Amino acid sequence: MYIRTSCSNCKKIEYHNVKIDAIETMVFNDYEKASSYIIKNINVCDSVSEEELAERVLKEIKPMLQDGTNIIELCRIIQSCFGVASTYCCDLIQRIKLEAGMYSPDKAHLYYA
Repeated sequence: MYIRTSCSNCKKIEYHNVKIDAIETMVFNDYEKASSYIIKNINVCDSVSEEELAERVLKEIKPMLQDGTNIIELCRIIQSCFGVASTYCCDLIQRIKLEAGMYSPDKAHLYYA
């Protein structure tokens, strides 16, 4: 999953692909079930700038982009196919919109300029 951070010195935004290894334990009561997780390890697999991640995503999804592309559906694709946390999808879509020369007059669909 990609998470976003900013450098404490230069404030540059970067995305880090993190892999979290955890153990799930389940507790069963009479009528309820609860889960708890113990984190074993966290690895940063890849680090890229916001521009580079937008370029990577755009390269893959460009054939699917057309006038009227639904922004919510695009966000789902970015989350599931690229592992970007949902919190950051809107910012990434803004970057992709600029790179692809698109605009969104109704804030729900993308159109080529």
